[in-house]
Amino acid sequence: MLEEHLPLFADALRAQGYGSDTVALSGRIARHFLEYFTRRAFTPDDLDVGHAGAYLWRRLRIFDAVRGRPMSARHLQLLRATLHRFLRYLAGACPELPFLRPGELRALPGPKPPRPGEKP
Repeated sequence: MLEEHLPLFADALRAQGYGSDTVALSGRIARHFLEYFTRRAFTPDDLDVGHAGAYLWRRLRIFDAVRGRPMSARHLQLLRATLHRFLRYLAGACPELPFLRPGELRALPGPKPPRPGEKP
């Protein structure tokens, strides 16, 4: 159900002046988040910002395990910003979702960027 919003999210980013590389990367991040969300058998009504925070923690752990080093602060900022934009987009596009109110959506919770030499 929420997957139908991915092309519309990409169109909204283009309309805001984002470049094609950013739009493509943002679409991949949003799609991956929705796959994570739906694999846990959640319904759109269950969506809340806490799921995005859990997704970020999981991405940090996987990145560290696969690459043998912590995710860069830049990469983490990109993930957080993209998820925040996507949730804000859904708040406007799906007013029926209970938690997603444009005025109530705050900064995305989740891990702070790791400090140099620190594991997430």
